Amino acid sequence: MLNLTLDLQNYRVDGTFVQRVAARGIICRDGKYLVIVGKYGDCKFPGGGQEEGETLWDTLKREVQEETGYLVKEETAKEIICVTERRKGDPDDLMIMRSHYFLCEVEAAAGERDLDDYEAEYEYQVKWLTLEECIRINEAVTDDSDIPWVARELMVMRELNAASHMDGHSSL
Repeated sequence: MLNLTLDLQNYRVDGTFVQRVAARGIICRDGKYLVIVGKYGDCKFPGGGQEEGETLWDTLKREVQEETGYLVKEETAKEIICVTERRKGDPDDLMIMRSHYFLCEVEAAAGERDLDDYEAEYEYQVKWLTLEECIRINEAVTDDSDIPWVARELMVMRELNAASHMDGHSSL
């Protein structure tokens, strides 16, 4: 498993801090990845925060289904990347986010989505894109104040892209 660290250094060092844990799905089919594209011109892997009492598997399954409508096949889920991210929280205090990325497969057909209010406000759309397309989309973001996860997602996408070009397959 690859462990990555991202420190945006955009937070108050003398303030409070909050810690969050998240599970995110990396789902690839026919060379394209299942991603969420938002109204601010960003794309990210589906996933989100762990709720009290949930395992990472529970969080992965719930978040992918809510955001995309697809059901994750449990036997395929393998954690391949963990990103520890330090960035501005609310309002300017430190948020430490640990995101666990799972390579996994989903059932063939998508069902109904169940977006949170903020996800609906961000107009989340489900798309299948190549990593190169995802990287270009996120590199084009000029204002990430409403989408602070862009730097993390771009880092993960670049790692996946580099790994997929080594010997023609992923080495993660």
